Amino acid sequence: MRCAAIKDGGERCKALAMEGATHCYAHDPRRADERRRNAKRAGEVGGNGRGRPRGELAQVRLELRRVIEDVRANKLGTGAGSVLSQLYGTLLRCIEQERRSAELEELVERLETLERARGLRSTPGRGARPWTG
Repeated sequence: MRCAAIKDGGERCKALAMEGATHCYAHDPRRADERRRNAKRAGEVGGNGRGRPRGELAQVRLELRRVIEDVRANKLGTGAGSVLSQLYGTLLRCIEQERRSAELEELVERLETLERARGLRSTPGRGARPWTG
C-alpha cells in the first residue's frame, strides 16, 4: 500500500507505507519526534567529514602548514619536520577511522530501526528474518 501523505506540491507520496500503517517512515506522524531527534543528531555529527572532525582537520592542516613554513625557513630541521609530518598522517588516519566507525554505527542503528518497524527483528543485534514483501 502506498503512503497516504500528500507532499507540499499536492502530489501523493510514492513510498510504500510501513507494515500495519498508513504512512511511510518519512510521513508517519507517530515518528515525528524520532525523525527530529535523528535529524538533530545527523546535523551535529554529520557524515563525510562534517561536524566535529572538521575542526580537527582544520587544526591539523594549520599545524602542518606551520611545520612546512618552519622547515622552509630553517627554523625546524628536515628530520624533525619529517617525523612531525608522519605523526600528523597517523593522526589524520585516526580521525578518518573514527568518522567511518561513527558512520557505520549510525547506519546499523538506522537499519535495525527499519527492520524492527517492518517486524523483521525481535531484538536488536540478533538474527533477522528474511525480507518479505
